[in-house]
Amino acid sequence: PTIEPTINPTGGPTINPIAEPTTTPIAITGVPTRTPTTDEPTFSPTTSGPTEVPTEVPTPIPTTFSPTPCYNGTREEGITATVRNSVEDPSILDDANSAESQSLNWVITEDSARLDACSPNIVQRWTLGLLYFAMGAADWENNSGWLVDEDECNWYGLTCNEVSDGRMLQQEARKVVEVDLASSGVTGEVPVSLALLQDLTTLKLYNNTIVGSIPEDIFTLTNLKFFDVEENRMDGTLSSSISSWTDLRFLGLSNNTFDGTLPSELGLIPTLKNIWVANNDFRGTIPEEINALTKLRSLQMYSNEFSGTIPAMEGFVRLEIINIGFNKFNGTIPSAFYDAPDLESLLIQNNDFSGTLSSNIDNLVNLKKLFVNNNRLDGPIPFGIGNTALESLHLQSNKFTG
Repeated sequence: PTIEPTINPTGGPTINPIAEPTTTPIAITGVPTRTPTTDEPTFSPTTSGPTEVPTEVPTPIPTTFSPTPCYNGTREEGITATVRNSVEDPSILDDANSAESQSLNWVITEDSARLDACSPNIVQRWTLGLLYFAMGAADWENNSGWLVDEDECNWYGLTCNEVSDGRMLQQEARKVVEVDLASSGVTGEVPVSLALLQDLTTLKLYNNTIVGSIPEDIFTLTNLKFFDVEENRMDGTLSSSISSWTDLRFLGLSNNTFDGTLPSELGLIPTLKNIWVANNDFRGTIPEEINALTKLRSLQMYSNEFSGTIPAMEGFVRLEIINIGFNKFNGTIPSAFYDAPDLESLLIQNNDFSGTLSSNIDNLVNLKKLFVNNNRLDGPIPFGIGNTALESLHLQSNKFTG
């Protein structure tokens, strides 16, 4: 399905306004798919088999279990010491009511896996238990397997890596690489210690009732490619530490109450293909450093307090959606917008843009939606607009002639 923008979505961030624009924000419906086009490689095996039958079965990667205890003292003392050495603030474990302490108690006394301090995944197991207690998992719509199955890779919403260097991993060596708890009734704040899942590539928590800010430690997840916390009740600013997500493809923050300015460090993530920060309280200008993000396909910034002119954005030929309506942008429409042949939606309504619509608009052969209403545009409407694929056009409340 086509990704379409809305302003006040009810089931997830969307981007397709359908009401006639007015001088005040319009109500919009329609829900986009949650997986934007990213050209990411799949992990499905190829259909062609090997040319020769292997003579022996690959040897599984051995576990790192030691034949002798790797700690002094009892099992409980060993696990406690290992966890205390892993968390940012060990004193939180002294509070019996904290989620951290509850998870530690579960690992030691209730967990059927009966791991000890030597177990490769003891910290991972504790971290996932923390996620359970901190974010109300007992009331999730689906918590199948959580705190029950001995293999956390079977817990609902979790995906683990399967192989390393071409060899199958044993259960004890598998790491969680994806947490997908979207639309699951997740509550509470994102735990700081979630950052201990250092192999994480995907974190999907959209459409829940999560509060609080993005913990600074989360930005140490340098393998992250997909981060989506849209449709929650989160706040705070977007840290400049986001530059550590050097392989990020999707940034989803829409429909929260984040504020502040967009950090210039966004420009240090050349892999970014989708920036969805709509319907928040962001302000200030779009940083010039965004000009480095030439792989960008979708820019969703509508319904904020952004202002100033739009960066040149030259070479952004892969753009499919630009939705920056309902802000305070001014200046002219960047000429680069007319050089994106895949562009389907150009939505800049309810700003303070001036100048004309370029005759190069006929380059946008896939353009279906053009909303430029409620600006200060003037001059004639270019004849080439008829060469596009327009299905919805809003030009009112400007100064067009002819």
